[in-house]
Amino acid sequence: MDTIYEKVKKSVEDLLIGTDIGFVDLQIISLHNKSEIKVFVDKRGDTGITLDVCAKINRQLGDIIEEEGIFLQKYIIEVSSPGLDRPLKKESDFIWALGRRVKIVTRVPVVGKDKTLVGTIKVVKNGCIDFLTEDDVKINIAIEDIIKAKLEVRW
Repeated sequence: MDTIYEKVKKSVEDLLIGTDIGFVDLQIISLHNKSEIKVFVDKRGDTGITLDVCAKINRQLGDIIEEEGIFLQKYIIEVSSPGLDRPLKKESDFIWALGRRVKIVTRVPVVGKDKTLVGTIKVVKNGCIDFLTEDDVKINIAIEDIIKAKLEVRW
């Protein structure tokens, strides 16, 4: 049996089929008498997602939740961009970040380096990334060995 999380996630992913919008993350927070559904989506490429697109997804998701009776209590839906510090979790997230500066935290130190690395993703293939550190060291890291990863924005 699917959990509420799985039902909402599948509904969002189904809404995005055939679009240039990708699912990034979902958070469902249960409060005293209502649930807060936070959906993070992003447009493929560098253009970002607009407020109008987020509002449209919000309305469509609300319709699906109502039709399918996913929530029995009150709920609030928020659809937004994950922002500049979006998490990189799935292989598709790392593909999205190709050529970009990222900060990665690994489970164990990698090739004489710390667990925390900053550099550029060069290749994403077969569940691994080829990573070039700031000091020009090339490292291959399995995505499953990455605890946390996000874009590293310079100001």
